[in-house]
Amino acid sequence: MVKRRAYGAFRAVAVSMLIGWAWCQAVATPDAAMERGRAGDYDAALKGLRATPNLPNAQALEAALLRAGDHEAAAAVLLARMPAPSADDLVTRFERVRQGQDDQALWATLEAAPDRALELADLYLQWGLTRDALELLGHKGPTGAPAPDDALFLYYRSYCRSLLDYQYYAGEDLRVAGTRSTKGVSPRLASATAVLESAVKRNPADAHAQYLTGVVYYNAGRMEQALDALEGALALRPGFPEAKGLLAKLPAGLPRKPRSVAPAGSLPSASKSAGPAAASAPKLAVVSAPKTPAEFAAAALRLAASGDIDGGMSYFTPGNFSNAKQEDSVREAYLELRLRRILAAAAAKQCGGLEQSIAAVNAPDARLSFTAASFADIMNGARIQYLIGTAYAACGDVAVARKQWENASKIDAGIATTDYAYPILALAQLEPEVGKARSRKALVFIARQINSAAAGHQGALLYSQGLLQALVGKQDDAASSFQMGAESGPTGIVEYLNLVALRSGR
Repeated sequence: MVKRRAYGAFRAVAVSMLIGWAWCQAVATPDAAMERGRAGDYDAALKGLRATPNLPNAQALEAALLRAGDHEAAAAVLLARMPAPSADDLVTRFERVRQGQDDQALWATLEAAPDRALELADLYLQWGLTRDALELLGHKGPTGAPAPDDALFLYYRSYCRSLLDYQYYAGEDLRVAGTRSTKGVSPRLASATAVLESAVKRNPADAHAQYLTGVVYYNAGRMEQALDALEGALALRPGFPEAKGLLAKLPAGLPRKPRSVAPAGSLPSASKSAGPAAASAPKLAVVSAPKTPAEFAAAALRLAASGDIDGGMSYFTPGNFSNAKQEDSVREAYLELRLRRILAAAAAKQCGGLEQSIAAVNAPDARLSFTAASFADIMNGARIQYLIGTAYAACGDVAVARKQWENASKIDAGIATTDYAYPILALAQLEPEVGKARSRKALVFIARQINSAAAGHQGALLYSQGLLQALVGKQDDAASSFQMGAESGPTGIVEYLNLVALRSGR
């Protein structure tokens, strides 16, 4: 009996040692240790780092992981044992700053060389040290100079802010990044894939993010994925020169993923969710460079959907719209972008002259003869009335906002239009529970319509479905609906509204 117990104890110890050995082996590579850090298991990442010989910046990273794991005293002891860093040892110098030491010269160095700041931030992201990365990307140098106005830098900072749930500032960085030049930008850092894939997922209408994702894949030798990303960029921005140039360098004969629309009846309904994974970048229809007024208007909306409203408005020139009579799709696109400028200003609390701006939104533009005709038919729609209410609400004028929502809630919008959900959304602003109850009933009706409607109506129906799903808290279902709605189209206002909703979460 004694021998049996002794053997059992020995076996338990042996098994424990074997498990411990296997666990150490699992984190004894830098990649595995970094993965633990990105998962938030800083103690495991620390053990993996210590088990990896000859790792650059090991002691400074060890101190950073100790801090992240709430072992500040141990981090301070470790830093005190380390020799004074050289001028080029930016990782150790930054760790000293993070532990409270002053080093203005470090910030001056990084301000003068933003590429080095980006490299440092990428290193910290690899280890899951997102707050440290954001400090590098968001810190103003000794001269108070702002962060570089650079697309890749802004995508990285947006990524960090998104991970830390600073969603407003993440969205602003993402919007601005999509308007900056990508000429000569060739991301190769280790975290670039995650950063840019996140940008594409959060803003599917951003042609620059799609293009840079293609560059990352190309640099990594992932040619099929590069092809898909570059074609996505060209779908969003026909004639995109950098995307066309890189596309020409890809090997011939690569298999292409279809960018077709799902047939009617196969789309997600209110009772079926494709889940969050489905809400990736939508596969938009590939279009050629615009030639007709309707095509210029659709191109303007695609660009504006990425957040670049001024870029979208730049399409509205006398050369592109020379005739005094234009299709309704052109007029709606023009009015939409003018209104979006006002909404963006209201969201940024730039509220001076809001009432005058709204009153003038449909005023004629002397350069564009088609704007002489009244836009009253569009302005009086449920969606526009609702959005005007949100502008007033953002500026603190709740009484006027409620009046707009009351007007919108009484409008009878057709089921096949993009206005259908807005009377219900307006009602929910006035009486939240009543609006949600109405939304649940409407979702059942929309689901039946989606399963039987012609392909040309699918995009509008899915947009309305997504809005109502978001209203009742089904955010994943809503994202799937908006994605499929953008893919269904048609190009123009329906595709645009789905893209905007997918980017903004509604």
